[in-house]
Amino acid sequence: PAFGALVLHAFCSAFTSDGGQSKPSYPILFLVLPILFSRKGIATFAGTNVTTGFFEWLERHPELKLGLAENIRSGIPYTKAALRFAVRHHLLRTDGYEYSPAPNAPWKQYKWSASDERGHFLNCAKRLGSWVAKVPNETTVFHALGVHP
Repeated sequence: PAFGALVLHAFCSAFTSDGGQSKPSYPILFLVLPILFSRKGIATFAGTNVTTGFFEWLERHPELKLGLAENIRSGIPYTKAALRFAVRHHLLRTDGYEYSPAPNAPWKQYKWSASDERGHFLNCAKRLGSWVAKVPNETTVFHALGVHP
């Protein structure tokens, strides 16, 4: 749960970094870990950057959608545990539906480089958070991925 909480924190930080009022919703967070913690999912981030964008990324990797719904269903307990950990340890704040990174997180900033596997996961989480934040609404995100909340 601890590393999953860090990944969700990275996702939420990037999602909210534009300074807008938008925050990721509870259902959106259930996409993050199943995408990033699968070999197929994490491999789709190779050759991308923050400017790639959600729809271009999906267009390059339509294989990501295969089995994603099942991965999300089987990942529910892990995402819930990571969310509980993140809220309990003041990494994320929530109003019960939307999540945002807590100001003054209670740890020293992690120093993993992008070449370290942990740093790679966190960088990909930030990229995904940035991309999803730019999609007009969460229904479009779920529809584009071929899953339903």
